[in-house]
Amino acid sequence: MSAIKMHLPYFVSCCLVLFPSVGFSDNAPRDYLPAPPGKQVLFSSFEIQSGDSLYVNGAEISSNTDYRSELLIFKYARYGKLGTWNTAIIPIIGYGSASYRPPGANDKLRAQGPIDPILVLGTSHVLDKAGVWRIGLSNWLTIPLGEYDSSRLLNIGANRWATKPELNLTYRSDPRTFWEVAGSVSLFSDNDEYTPANRRLSREPLLAFESHVSHDFSSEWEGSLSFFFHGGGETSIDDVPQNNSRSDHALQTAVDWHFAPGWESGLRYQHALKVRSGISYDLIRFKISKVF
Repeated sequence: MSAIKMHLPYFVSCCLVLFPSVGFSDNAPRDYLPAPPGKQVLFSSFEIQSGDSLYVNGAEISSNTDYRSELLIFKYARYGKLGTWNTAIIPIIGYGSASYRPPGANDKLRAQGPIDPILVLGTSHVLDKAGVWRIGLSNWLTIPLGEYDSSRLLNIGANRWATKPELNLTYRSDPRTFWEVAGSVSLFSDNDEYTPANRRLSREPLLAFESHVSHDFSSEWEGSLSFFFHGGGETSIDDVPQNNSRSDHALQTAVDWHFAPGWESGLRYQHALKVRSGISYDLIRFKISKVF
């Protein structure tokens, strides 16, 4: 236990960078392209994330963290119309497990349970008569109902509220190719039950930027390339800054298969190009969805 306590600030940084309740709210390509009003979508995905190298303030402090998480997500979306604006209501639930070896420790910490559920409210609007430009707005509300036990250092839930307003701009350069950029800021309430000592864990706003290009190679197959950046989000324990602000870059490639009317499956691979504070990771995600 002494090794874990000695590296507590480092542990906090990688928890907040990687755990599902925080990291799941990045978008997939074409997320802001709405289904017709009245349509509903059921979505499920399973992802595995792993990494070994732990960085703090740009310096590698461990190459043997042996981090691994598994996450099963269920999402329901209902699309509508409000005047000339398309709308979407999307609740997200899931179940995750994670394991991690803190620097200097022999044993791994483990956790499993439901993630903090997320409610997404989104809207989008075509900006021109040709229909090639679209603007999208959304807000992601994370509700602290997931697995959390203050007696443990590793948890799936974060025991705090979070909200993420986001702005997206999509451009269709031809009928089969879409270009997207999105920016957001995540705001967090405090966790007043951090560790058995009930210390107060707070977090600064987290900025995010992402871009996607996607192309339909046929009526069945779609491919995409994505870039993600996260910056800021430094944590403090009882108002003591932990010097763990993020400045992370990741690249993702994906392929989607429309294998039957209304059905779609997809495979994504994401790799961390640069991590300032947290674990350098690789992620694989499989998804399947049905429109009805």
